[in-house]
Amino acid sequence: MFSENTYISGKISIFNQKEISQIKINLDRYPKTFLITEVREGNQKKINNNFNESYEENIVKNLFEEITISRFSKWLSELCNLNECKEYATQNVIITKEEIHANKKIKKIVGSYKNFKFAVIFKS
Repeated sequence: MFSENTYISGKISIFNQKEISQIKINLDRYPKTFLITEVREGNQKKINNNFNESYEENIVKNLFEEITISRFSKWLSELCNLNECKEYATQNVIITKEEIHANKKIKKIVGSYKNFKFAVIFKS
């Protein structure tokens, strides 16, 4: 994730079940693991996290809160050919699937969030 003044990199793990979703983030410059947990009960959604108030941490936390973890993980698991893949969009986020493995699983997504650009590379 980067802008003119900021560059953030690390690893992301996504966990999704019926009523709970979680993203675990390991940022390269930070020794701790960050967690964002989304708990759903009916139409209600509650988000918990262990982020501090630093600028970089808030950017990452706000991005993942806006994309809705459960909806995003479902979008990631949709099999498609590149010319038929749907864009993932919210008010401030646009994400597209840019590369796909031979088994139709995602290899790379690219996106934008406010004044940031980002790319995620997936292991097969």
